[in-house]
Amino acid sequence: MGKLIQREKNGKKYFILAHYFRDSGVPTRIEKHLGKALPPSSELERKQDEFDYEVFKHFWIPPLQKIHLKYNKYLHKYPDALKSKELNQFGIIFTHNSTKIEGSTLSSRDTQLLLQEGITPANKPINDVIETIQHMKIYQQMLHIQEESLSLKLIKEWHKILFFRTKSGMAGIFRGIEHPFNVKIGGSKYSPPHWENVQNELMKLNLWYVKARKELHPVYIAAKYHCWFIAIHPFTDGNGRIGRILMNFIIYKNNYPMFDITPDRRKQYFNALERTMIKKNYLHFIGWFCRNYIKSTTKYLQFF
Repeated sequence: MGKLIQREKNGKKYFILAHYFRDSGVPTRIEKHLGKALPPSSELERKQDEFDYEVFKHFWIPPLQKIHLKYNKYLHKYPDALKSKELNQFGIIFTHNSTKIEGSTLSSRDTQLLLQEGITPANKPINDVIETIQHMKIYQQMLHIQEESLSLKLIKEWHKILFFRTKSGMAGIFRGIEHPFNVKIGGSKYSPPHWENVQNELMKLNLWYVKARKELHPVYIAAKYHCWFIAIHPFTDGNGRIGRILMNFIIYKNNYPMFDITPDRRKQYFNALERTMIKKNYLHFIGWFCRNYIKSTTKYLQFF
Protein backbone atom coordinates (compact mmCIF):
# COMPACT_ATOMS: atom_id res chain seq x y z
CA MET A 1 0.00 0.00 0.00
CA GLY A 2 1.01 3.62 -0.33
CA LYS A 3 2.50 5.33 2.69
CA LEU A 4 -0.17 6.59 5.10
CA ILE A 5 0.63 10.17 6.18
CA GLN A 6 -1.10 12.65 8.46
CA ARG A 7 -0.70 16.32 7.53
CA GLU A 8 -1.81 19.60 9.00
CA LYS A 9 -3.02 22.69 7.11
CA ASN A 10 -4.49 25.83 8.65
CA GLY A 11 -4.70 24.03 11.96
CA LYS A 12 -6.70 21.14 10.51
CA LYS A 13 -5.35 17.60 10.25
CA TYR A 14 -6.06 15.24 7.39
CA PHE A 15 -4.78 11.93 6.02
CA ILE A 16 -3.32 10.99 2.63
CA LEU A 17 -1.80 8.00 0.88
CA ALA A 18 1.44 8.87 -0.89
CA HIS A 19 4.00 7.19 -3.12
CA TYR A 20 7.31 8.93 -3.77
CA PHE A 21 9.50 8.32 -6.82
CA ARG A 22 11.89 10.03 -9.21
CA ASP A 23 10.72 11.03 -12.69
CA SER A 24 13.77 11.74 -14.89
CA GLY A 25 15.74 12.45 -11.72
CA VAL A 26 13.11 14.84 -10.33
CA PRO A 27 11.51 13.89 -6.97
CA THR A 28 7.78 13.34 -7.60
CA ARG A 29 4.84 11.95 -5.69
CA ILE A 30 1.39 10.50 -6.28
CA GLU A 31 -1.16 11.22 -3.55
CA LYS A 32 -4.71 10.24 -2.61
CA HIS A 33 -6.69 12.35 -0.12
CA LEU A 34 -8.50 10.33 2.56
CA GLY A 35 -10.14 13.07 4.63
CA LYS A 36 -9.95 14.40 8.17
CA ALA A 37 -10.55 11.02 9.79
CA LEU A 38 -9.33 7.58 8.82
CA PRO A 39 -12.10 5.41 7.36
CA PRO A 40 -12.91 2.03 8.98
CA SER A 41 -10.22 -0.61 8.45
CA SER A 42 -12.07 -2.44 5.65
CA GLU A 43 -12.69 0.83 3.77
CA LEU A 44 -9.10 1.96 4.32
CA GLU A 45 -7.85 -1.35 2.94
CA ARG A 46 -10.03 -0.91 -0.16
CA LYS A 47 -8.73 2.62 -0.72
CA GLN A 48 -5.16 1.44 -0.28
CA ASP A 49 -5.69 -1.29 -2.88
CA GLU A 50 -7.15 1.25 -5.30
CA PHE A 51 -4.20 3.59 -4.72
CA ASP A 52 -1.66 0.79 -5.31
CA TYR A 53 -3.34 -0.06 -8.59
CA GLU A 54 -3.35 3.57 -9.71
CA VAL A 55 0.40 3.74 -9.07
CA PHE A 56 0.89 0.47 -10.96
CA LYS A 57 -1.05 1.78 -13.98
CA HIS A 58 0.90 5.03 -13.98
CA PHE A 59 4.28 3.27 -14.18
CA TRP A 60 3.85 -0.12 -15.77
CA ILE A 61 0.86 -0.44 -18.11
CA PRO A 62 2.55 1.04 -21.25
CA PRO A 63 5.64 -1.28 -21.25
CA LEU A 64 3.49 -4.27 -20.30
CA GLN A 65 1.16 -3.61 -23.22
CA LYS A 66 4.13 -3.72 -25.59
CA ILE A 67 5.26 -7.03 -24.12
CA HIS A 68 1.75 -8.45 -24.39
CA LEU A 69 1.43 -7.40 -28.03
CA LYS A 70 4.78 -8.88 -29.05
CA TYR A 71 4.24 -12.11 -27.13
CA ASN A 72 0.82 -12.68 -28.68
CA LYS A 73 2.28 -12.15 -32.15
CA TYR A 74 4.71 -14.94 -31.32
CA LEU A 75 1.86 -17.17 -30.06
CA HIS A 76 -0.02 -16.76 -33.35
CA LYS A 77 3.02 -16.95 -35.61
CA TYR A 78 4.94 -19.99 -34.36
CA PRO A 79 3.76 -23.60 -34.82
CA ASP A 80 2.50 -25.53 -31.81
CA ALA A 81 5.44 -27.96 -31.84
CA LEU A 82 7.95 -25.10 -31.56
CA LYS A 83 5.93 -23.39 -28.81
CA SER A 84 5.75 -26.67 -26.90
CA LYS A 85 9.52 -27.13 -27.18
CA GLU A 86 10.12 -23.57 -25.99
CA LEU A 87 7.77 -23.99 -23.01
CA ASN A 88 9.55 -27.19 -22.02
CA GLN A 89 12.95 -25.51 -22.20
CA PHE A 90 11.69 -22.57 -20.15
CA GLY A 91 10.38 -25.08 -17.60
CA ILE A 92 13.79 -26.68 -17.22
CA ILE A 93 15.49 -23.32 -16.70
CA PHE A 94 12.73 -22.10 -14.37
CA THR A 95 12.90 -25.34 -12.36
CA HIS A 96 16.67 -25.07 -11.97
CA ASN A 97 16.58 -21.42 -10.94
CA SER A 98 13.63 -21.74 -8.56
CA THR A 99 15.13 -24.74 -6.77
CA LYS A 100 18.59 -23.12 -6.78
CA ILE A 101 17.18 -20.06 -4.97
CA GLU A 102 16.11 -22.46 -2.21
CA GLY A 103 19.52 -24.13 -1.94
CA SER A 104 19.53 -26.97 -4.48
CA THR A 105 23.03 -28.22 -5.26
CA LEU A 106 22.24 -29.20 -8.86
CA SER A 107 23.98 -27.21 -11.57
CA SER A 108 22.21 -25.97 -14.68
CA ARG A 109 23.81 -28.82 -16.64
CA ASP A 110 22.76 -31.36 -14.00
CA THR A 111 19.16 -30.17 -14.26
CA GLN A 112 19.19 -30.21 -18.06
CA LEU A 113 20.50 -33.79 -18.23
CA LEU A 114 18.16 -34.98 -15.48
CA LEU A 115 14.97 -33.53 -16.97
CA GLN A 116 15.73 -34.03 -20.66
CA GLU A 117 17.64 -37.30 -20.69
CA GLY A 118 16.88 -38.86 -17.32
CA ILE A 119 20.55 -38.88 -16.28
CA THR A 120 20.86 -38.59 -12.50
CA PRO A 121 23.85 -36.46 -11.43
CA ALA A 122 26.48 -38.23 -9.35
CA ASN A 123 27.31 -37.22 -5.79
CA LYS A 124 24.33 -34.90 -5.38
CA PRO A 125 21.74 -35.18 -2.56
CA ILE A 126 18.91 -37.46 -3.63
CA ASN A 127 16.30 -35.05 -2.23
CA ASP A 128 17.59 -32.30 -4.54
CA VAL A 129 17.21 -34.67 -7.48
CA ILE A 130 13.71 -35.82 -6.52
CA GLU A 131 12.38 -32.33 -5.80
CA THR A 132 13.77 -31.07 -9.12
CA ILE A 133 11.91 -33.82 -10.97
CA GLN A 134 8.72 -33.15 -9.01
CA HIS A 135 8.94 -29.39 -9.59
CA MET A 136 9.06 -29.98 -13.35
CA LYS A 137 6.00 -32.25 -13.06
CA ILE A 138 4.04 -29.46 -11.38
CA TYR A 139 5.16 -26.98 -14.06
CA GLN A 140 4.00 -29.30 -16.83
CA GLN A 141 0.69 -29.89 -15.07
CA MET A 142 0.27 -26.13 -14.65
CA LEU A 143 0.63 -25.59 -18.42
CA HIS A 144 -2.26 -27.94 -19.19
CA ILE A 145 -4.81 -26.81 -16.62
CA GLN A 146 -7.62 -25.17 -18.56
CA GLU A 147 -9.26 -22.92 -15.98
CA GLU A 148 -7.74 -19.71 -14.65
CA SER A 149 -8.92 -20.16 -11.08
CA LEU A 150 -6.56 -20.96 -8.23
CA SER A 151 -8.14 -23.04 -5.51
CA LEU A 152 -6.63 -23.89 -2.16
CA LYS A 153 -7.15 -27.54 -3.08
CA LEU A 154 -4.95 -27.13 -6.16
CA ILE A 155 -2.21 -25.40 -4.15
CA LYS A 156 -2.18 -28.28 -1.66
CA GLU A 157 -2.06 -30.82 -4.50
CA TRP A 158 0.97 -29.14 -6.05
CA HIS A 159 2.74 -28.98 -2.70
CA LYS A 160 2.06 -32.67 -2.17
CA ILE A 161 3.51 -33.51 -5.59
CA LEU A 162 6.65 -31.54 -4.74
CA PHE A 163 7.30 -33.18 -1.35
CA PHE A 164 5.44 -36.49 -0.99
CA ARG A 165 8.63 -38.47 -1.67
CA THR A 166 11.02 -36.37 0.40
CA LYS A 167 9.01 -34.81 3.25
CA SER A 168 5.81 -36.83 3.37
CA GLY A 169 4.87 -35.66 6.88
CA MET A 170 4.20 -32.10 5.68
CA ALA A 171 3.45 -32.63 1.99
CA GLY A 172 0.23 -30.92 0.92
CA ILE A 173 -0.69 -29.77 4.44
CA PHE A 174 -1.28 -26.14 5.36
CA ARG A 175 -0.16 -24.94 8.76
CA GLY A 176 -3.19 -25.20 11.00
CA ILE A 177 -5.01 -27.63 13.27
CA GLU A 178 -3.73 -30.57 11.22
CA HIS A 179 -0.21 -29.15 11.19
CA PRO A 180 0.11 -26.77 14.19
CA PHE A 181 3.50 -25.21 13.58
CA ASN A 182 4.79 -21.67 13.49
CA VAL A 183 7.60 -20.84 11.08
CA LYS A 184 10.37 -18.33 10.60
CA ILE A 185 11.89 -17.10 7.35
CA GLY A 186 15.64 -17.59 7.43
CA GLY A 187 17.53 -14.32 7.82
CA SER A 188 14.34 -12.24 7.94
CA LYS A 189 12.94 -9.99 10.67
CA TYR A 190 9.41 -10.69 9.43
CA SER A 191 7.27 -13.23 11.30
CA PRO A 192 4.55 -15.06 9.32
CA PRO A 193 1.08 -15.43 10.85
CA HIS A 194 0.51 -17.82 13.75
CA TRP A 195 -0.67 -21.23 12.58
CA GLU A 196 -4.14 -20.56 14.02
CA ASN A 197 -4.56 -17.63 11.58
CA VAL A 198 -3.24 -19.26 8.40
CA GLN A 199 -6.55 -20.64 7.13
CA ASN A 200 -8.27 -17.28 7.55
CA GLU A 201 -5.43 -15.47 5.76
CA LEU A 202 -5.56 -17.94 2.87
CA MET A 203 -9.31 -17.48 2.51
CA LYS A 204 -8.81 -13.71 2.43
CA LEU A 205 -6.14 -14.07 -0.28
CA ASN A 206 -8.36 -16.40 -2.29
CA LEU A 207 -11.36 -14.05 -2.12
CA TRP A 208 -9.17 -11.15 -3.23
CA TYR A 209 -7.87 -13.19 -6.17
CA VAL A 210 -11.35 -14.24 -7.34
CA LYS A 211 -12.41 -10.59 -7.44
CA ALA A 212 -9.11 -9.20 -8.74
CA ARG A 213 -8.82 -11.49 -11.76
CA LYS A 214 -12.03 -9.96 -13.15
CA GLU A 215 -10.88 -6.37 -12.71
CA LEU A 216 -7.08 -5.97 -12.48
CA HIS A 217 -4.05 -6.48 -14.71
CA PRO A 218 -2.66 -10.05 -14.50
CA VAL A 219 0.93 -8.93 -13.89
CA TYR A 220 -0.23 -6.78 -10.97
CA ILE A 221 -2.23 -9.73 -9.63
CA ALA A 222 0.73 -12.11 -10.01
CA ALA A 223 3.09 -9.76 -8.15
CA LYS A 224 0.72 -9.03 -5.27
CA TYR A 225 -0.51 -12.63 -4.99
CA HIS A 226 3.05 -13.94 -4.85
CA CYS A 227 4.10 -11.52 -2.12
CA TRP A 228 0.91 -12.09 -0.11
CA PHE A 229 1.30 -15.88 -0.36
CA ILE A 230 4.91 -15.70 0.84
CA ALA A 231 3.85 -13.40 3.69
CA ILE A 232 1.29 -16.00 4.86
CA HIS A 233 3.88 -18.80 4.52
CA PRO A 234 1.14 -21.45 4.66
CA PHE A 235 3.52 -24.43 4.51
CA THR A 236 6.42 -25.34 6.76
CA ASP A 237 8.64 -25.66 3.66
CA GLY A 238 8.40 -25.02 -0.07
CA ASN A 239 6.53 -21.71 0.04
CA GLY A 240 8.97 -20.01 -2.35
CA ARG A 241 8.87 -22.73 -5.00
CA ILE A 242 5.08 -23.08 -4.87
CA GLY A 243 4.69 -19.30 -4.77
CA ARG A 244 6.74 -18.85 -7.94
CA ILE A 245 4.72 -21.55 -9.72
CA LEU A 246 1.49 -19.79 -8.70
CA MET A 247 2.94 -16.49 -9.93
CA ASN A 248 3.64 -17.98 -13.36
CA PHE A 249 0.26 -19.73 -13.45
CA ILE A 250 -1.46 -16.34 -13.23
CA ILE A 251 0.80 -14.77 -15.86
CA TYR A 252 0.72 -17.69 -18.30
CA LYS A 253 -3.05 -18.17 -18.21
CA ASN A 254 -3.44 -14.53 -19.28
CA ASN A 255 -1.14 -14.83 -22.31
CA TYR A 256 1.88 -13.05 -20.90
CA PRO A 257 5.40 -14.53 -20.93
CA MET A 258 6.33 -16.20 -17.66
CA PHE A 259 8.91 -14.77 -15.24
CA ASP A 260 12.07 -16.63 -14.28
CA ILE A 261 13.66 -15.14 -11.16
CA THR A 262 17.33 -16.05 -11.48
CA PRO A 263 19.60 -16.90 -8.52
CA ASP A 264 21.72 -13.78 -9.11
CA ARG A 265 18.59 -11.76 -8.22
CA ARG A 266 18.02 -13.79 -5.05
CA LYS A 267 19.22 -11.17 -2.58
CA GLN A 268 17.30 -8.26 -4.09
CA TYR A 269 14.22 -10.48 -4.51
CA PHE A 270 14.29 -11.49 -0.84
CA ASN A 271 14.96 -7.88 0.21
CA ALA A 272 11.96 -6.64 -1.79
CA LEU A 273 9.75 -9.29 -0.20
CA GLU A 274 10.95 -8.54 3.31
CA ARG A 275 10.64 -4.78 2.93
CA THR A 276 7.08 -5.20 1.71
CA MET A 277 6.09 -7.63 4.45
CA ILE A 278 7.58 -5.58 7.28
CA LYS A 279 6.23 -2.23 6.07
CA LYS A 280 2.98 -3.79 4.80
CA ASN A 281 3.39 -1.82 1.57
CA TYR A 282 2.92 -3.96 -1.54
CA LEU A 283 4.20 -1.21 -3.81
CA HIS A 284 7.78 -2.05 -2.79
CA PHE A 285 7.54 -5.58 -4.18
CA ILE A 286 5.25 -4.68 -7.10
CA GLY A 287 7.82 -2.11 -8.25
CA TRP A 288 10.69 -4.59 -7.97
CA PHE A 289 8.66 -7.27 -9.70
CA CYS A 290 7.59 -5.10 -12.64
CA ARG A 291 11.07 -3.64 -13.24
CA ASN A 292 12.67 -7.06 -13.33
CA TYR A 293 9.80 -8.73 -15.20
CA ILE A 294 9.91 -6.14 -17.98
CA LYS A 295 13.71 -6.34 -18.22
CA SER A 296 13.66 -10.15 -18.27
CA THR A 297 10.81 -10.60 -20.74
CA THR A 298 12.05 -7.87 -23.10
CA LYS A 299 15.36 -9.73 -23.36
CA TYR A 300 13.52 -13.06 -23.77
CA LEU A 301 11.27 -11.74 -26.55
CA GLN A 302 14.25 -10.45 -28.54
CA PHE A 303 14.86 -14.09 -29.45
CA PHE A 304 11.61 -14.12 -31.41
